[in-house]
Amino acid sequence: MVIRGSQLLARLALHMPVQITVVVRAGRDLDSFLERDKPDGVEIRILTRLLHRDFGQDTMSFAVVFSTGVLGNLVSNWLWEKFKQQPPKKITIRQREIMWDKGELVRAIEQELQIEGKTQSQRKKQHPDD
Repeated sequence: MVIRGSQLLARLALHMPVQITVVVRAGRDLDSFLERDKPDGVEIRILTRLLHRDFGQDTMSFAVVFSTGVLGNLVSNWLWEKFKQQPPKKITIRQREIMWDKGELVRAIEQELQIEGKTQSQRKKQHPDD
């Protein structure tokens, strides 16, 4: 079976990746801290090039990457539980900064999933035979 380019794009579009970038205080065990209790379908990428000093305090950035097939409330609850004691310095989705508030975090992630869902629907309409 040969898969044409548009068919491959349509299949990939079923689970488009969503990325949230988070800036936190730097720590030696950030990898293991983030991996603990991580929901299935979520990938963590430490952005090593984004280690910097912020007002005398070292910060690190990491990306939380998940597909649109993962429930947004799982991701938002996991992030909230991880950082509710020491909130992130910054959290962004599509270069839009999100206020560190549980309701706002849930709303922003769900909104991003809706945007991706609409994008997927549009792609399917453009390639109905794929």
